[in-house]
Amino acid sequence: MSIIILDTETTGLNNKEDRIVEIGCVELHNSEYTGRKLHLYINPEKEMCETVQKVHGITNAFLKNKPLFKDIYKEFLDFVKDSTIVAHNAKFDMGFLNAELDRQKQPKLSNKVIDTLATARKMFPGSPANLNALAKRFNISLHERTLHGALIDAKILSKVYLALYQPKQESLFSTNEKTVVKKSKQNNYKIQLSDEEINAHNQIMNELKG
Repeated sequence: MSIIILDTETTGLNNKEDRIVEIGCVELHNSEYTGRKLHLYINPEKEMCETVQKVHGITNAFLKNKPLFKDIYKEFLDFVKDSTIVAHNAKFDMGFLNAELDRQKQPKLSNKVIDTLATARKMFPGSPANLNALAKRFNISLHERTLHGALIDAKILSKVYLALYQPKQESLFSTNEKTVVKKSKQNNYKIQLSDEEINAHNQIMNELKG
């Protein structure tokens, strides 16, 4: 199964008024990296305030000569195709992408969407669920993330996604010690979980099976 891990950066928070300035995508197939990625900068045709520019480090001057969304959306759609899309706070990213597609008189994305933020909140109730917090929980390096960036965040999110969803996790729960241990080529994880968190995880894995 092909999975597209996706992140966007924008000029603001309102997809009716604000625009996408960066798209980053990483492809997984059967929980393995394929090497395919997509990284696009987009001229939003509007000025960003200084506060927003400081969040992702993308300036108005940098975007001035970048292509418009109408020039790149076919490349984006060709990359994504009918793959499952994974995003953190997917409502935000999908809302912006669909708003941009609507401006081009294109249909909304019909892909299956997985929201890792919603999953993390179910799995770890009461704990921080932002990308930084989850990366730290799973011992994933954040050394590249000095600023928000779509491709950097997509790469980090791909590791968070694998830590949250990889089916191998099912057999790695120890209900006696309430500990989950996940081993991979890159990281060793040892995470203390409550009964509530274990139950939430098992529920999510059952949903994925179904």
